[in-house]
Amino acid sequence: MSPSVAVISKILAALTVVGQIWILVIFFAFITQKTSVWSAKLIGQIRQWWLPLSFVIVLGALFGSLFYSEIAGFPPCSLCWYQRIFIYPQIILLGGALIWRDRSIARYLFPLSIIGGIIALYNSYLQYGGSSLIPCGTDPTAIDCAQRLVFEFGYVTLPLMSLTAFIFLILLAKIGK
Repeated sequence: MSPSVAVISKILAALTVVGQIWILVIFFAFITQKTSVWSAKLIGQIRQWWLPLSFVIVLGALFGSLFYSEIAGFPPCSLCWYQRIFIYPQIILLGGALIWRDRSIARYLFPLSIIGGIIALYNSYLQYGGSSLIPCGTDPTAIDCAQRLVFEFGYVTLPLMSLTAFIFLILLAKIGK
């Protein structure tokens, strides 16, 4: 891995950790919003800004995936491609929703993020040493889905970055409904 790819990997891994902390804060606020003024205010702010925040997360996921495959030269595995299938359309949907101020878009983003998140969860399971339940792919030249190309802070992998983005998007879509 080149030094510039290593630096960008550290930055993206740090952003993933920050995203995971925010997921915990938002989840806690969501479940306590009826009993806590602070939680209710936070959820109210998130409800107001969930569309642009979702757009930024999806844009980051788009550029991150393209950086690793097109600039760093890491070939995406089959499961990575499936995750991209569920994240890439969201940039178009969210862009249109921002332009037309359509907050009802959450109902379309929610299933895309859940399916993509399930795939990312399974890919993470494989990269943390789980045994394959289904074959990763049929192409003998394809990269193995269990191969870790990034492993930062002792746990952050590419599928975990993706899973974090999907979970964040699920929470935001739920709040935005």
